[in-house]
Formats: sequence, structure tokens, C-alpha cells
Amino acid sequence: MQDNIKTGYSDLENMFITLILEHESERKKRVNILILIILSFACLIFAFLYIINVYFYSDGIILNKVNLQFIFLFVIPVILLIIYFCILIINRYNKNFKLYLKKACLQKVLTQLGGIKWQFGKKTISKIQRTNSMLLPDYHYFKNEDTFTGKYKDVNYSIAETGLFYRAKNQNYGDTKIYHGVLINFAINKNINAKTIVTSKGDKNIMNNASLFSAILALSVFIILAGEYWFLMFIAMMLGLLVASLVLIFHSKEKVENLKKIVLEDPIFNKKYTAYSQDEVEGRYLLTTGFMERFNNVRTAFGVNNIKCSFYDNDFMLAIRTGKDLFELGSIFTPLKNPKYIRKFIEEYISIISLIDYFKFDEKTGL
Repeated sequence: MQDNIKTGYSDLENMFITLILEHESERKKRVNILILIILSFACLIFAFLYIINVYFYSDGIILNKVNLQFIFLFVIPVILLIIYFCILIINRYNKNFKLYLKKACLQKVLTQLGGIKWQFGKKTISKIQRTNSMLLPDYHYFKNEDTFTGKYKDVNYSIAETGLFYRAKNQNYGDTKIYHGVLINFAINKNINAKTIVTSKGDKNIMNNASLFSAILALSVFIILAGEYWFLMFIAMMLGLLVASLVLIFHSKEKVENLKKIVLEDPIFNKKYTAYSQDEVEGRYLLTTGFMERFNNVRTAFGVNNIKCSFYDNDFMLAIRTGKDLFELGSIFTPLKNPKYIRKFIEEYISIISLIDYFKFDEKTGL
């Protein structure tokens, strides 16, 4: 893949496995701690059930309608809450172990591939780039997980597994995660004079829907609390949504100023995607039949439905929305000698870097 790559695919896999196997004892140690945590939660549930049992039967109390209501409305919800917190701790514990593996092994192997740098939580793609690409919904803040920066065939690239969050105005409510996926930005060797965007059919993230969603949620709560005055509250909600929609329309027009929809040559591509450009001539120059085929293949390779890209400011950004965690080297639940995580990581990374060859970003010619 890379010009200065020193190892083949199998050698790279063996190098990863050799490094990771050194941490199998640490995995087993953490598994033992995890078992103790699960047993502690199990004991907590049994203790809770024992107390309830003593309460119901110590004085010969018979299960009646009131007691059954108590069980369904209190006992079962408490048990489910305990199980929920147990699962939450297990997932967090597993995530911490995955991060431990990356910090211990990942950069050592990536050094063998050239100037590739991995960091956790690093801001590799700036907010200006995210905004100018026009691929993402409005958000208040973002959190990066795995990030990579490097250079291949004189093309600089940045990769960020990122989540976008919308901050709740009411501090009593948690922030809303409105996007999770991978952003890939290439500084391509082409002169881009007009912004061109391709999105999956029906994707509206180039518009802002987060504010409208929050407004609907908040007003719905008001209707529930309004009681007998729900009808007046419903009218107020409709008026509020009308005003919010008008604001969104004007705000969206400002964001997508001069972007016009392009109908491309391939009717099958047009059914799956929507293309916009500030310059139809340049847009068609970039979005050739070859590009359309490659772009569709990328969607298939990553197994996702939501994928989009943007040509902007002599850069190319690809946004792949997915609910899966990517770039993992192992799991606390799987022996580290099992190569499935390593193989998946290598395939994910190589498939991203190969986009430079795939889309010919190192060439000054069309795509």
C-alpha cells in the first residue's frame, strides 16, 4: 500500500499478534476483576430479593393485587436498573481495555508503515474543515476517539472516529448524540473552484434538523404537563413549530447558498444518491462515471447506508455514518491469540488508505 511500507499483510498481522499476546495476562487479570464485579451485582440482586421475600412472608402476608402492583412497579424496575448499571460498567471496562491495547501496541506497528500517527481524542480535522465540507448537521461540540494522520503518495490525510453532540438547553437533560461515524479528509492534488457534495438519498444533514428535533421534544413535554389545557398547548406547539420551520428554512438557505442539485448520467446512482454543486460543469467533471462506481463500492465495502462526500477548498472529505466501533485491536472477552480483531483493523485501515488510489487523488486529472 504505502510507498515506504516495510511489511506485507501477513507480516503486519503477525507483528500485531506478537505485540498483543504480551498483554494476554493483563486481559485475564481484568477478566477476573470483571467476574467479581458481576458476582457483586448478582449478590446485590439476591439480597434485594431476600429482603422483599422477608417483607412479604414474615407475617404471612398473602400476595394480593396491591402486592403484585408493588412487585411490577417497584421490584422488577429496581432489578432491571441494577442489571443496566452492571452492563454499563462491563461495557466501560471493556472500552478501557481496548484503549489500553491501542496505547500499548498500535503506534509501534504503525511506525513500521511510515509516518502514520495514531492518537486518541486528538483534533485532527478542524472545525473549519467540518463546517466548510457541509456534510454534518449543526452541533455544539464533538468528541474524537481514534484519530490517524499520515501521508501516502504525496497526499496528506486525516482520519477521525468522531461523535457530534447537541447540548440540551435544560441542564436537567443530557446532551444528545446526533452523529457517530468516521470522517476522512484528503488534501487532494486537484484545483477545486466550486463546492460539490454527494449524499445518500434522503440525507438531510447538510440542513440543520437538530434544533427542530429539540423543539418538538420540548413542546411535547409541555403538552403532557398541560393537562386539561392540552388543546391550547397543542395550538401553541403548532405555532412554535411553524416559526421554528421558517427559521430553519432561511438558515438552511444561507448554508447551502448557490448549491444546485445535479442529475447525473447514471440513473441507478441517482436513485441512491443526491448530488449538489455550486458549478454544474465542474461538478460533472468531478463526478464521472468512474467516480460514481468507486463511491458506490466504498459504501458496499463499509457495509453502511449513510455515506457522503464533499469536494471543497482543494480537499475531499468522506463521512461514513456507523454505529459500530472501528479500529479495535481486541476485546476483554476474546483471547488475544484470536486474530479476528487484528484482521478487521488492518482491512479497515487499508480500505481507507486505498481510497487515494481508488479516487486518484494524487493525479491532477479528473476522477
